[in-house]
Amino acid sequence: MAKTRAEIQKEYRERKKAEAQAKRAKPTPTVNPLISQTSRSFAAFLKERESHIMFPESLHWVGIEIGADLTSERPRLEMAKAWQEMGLKVDSLTVATAMVEVLTEAAKEIAEYINAFKLEEIEHQLAIAAPAKAQHLEALKKRLAKKTSHFFAVID
Repeated sequence: MAKTRAEIQKEYRERKKAEAQAKRAKPTPTVNPLISQTSRSFAAFLKERESHIMFPESLHWVGIEIGADLTSERPRLEMAKAWQEMGLKVDSLTVATAMVEVLTEAAKEIAEYINAFKLEEIEHQLAIAAPAKAQHLEALKKRLAKKTSHFFAVID
């Protein structure tokens, strides 16, 4: 039996989603060729600002430890060999760029799980809620349905 247009479109969207997820699974930072000949390395740049860098402490506060020292010209990475096989240069700028990509994707995923959990809990509470509380829960549910945008500096 022939597939309907809706079925074909659904399969197409599922394929595109799977391709996007596979692409997101591996960080693929690339260095812009326009800045490949820099006057100093990214590691040296960070060393100059080392006393002002707060992100390792912020991440430590929530239990995330950064093993790579970005103030080192060649940060130690467990996956360095795999990066080199992919043709990626293992330097502080490339690692920092990959960190941004990976942390952004991780934040999106965690946010989706938190949102889904809260929406499920609201549904459970709505089943037994009094009308006044139900109205409050519906308002909260409506707010959780919204999407937010977080803006970052352009790095590519």
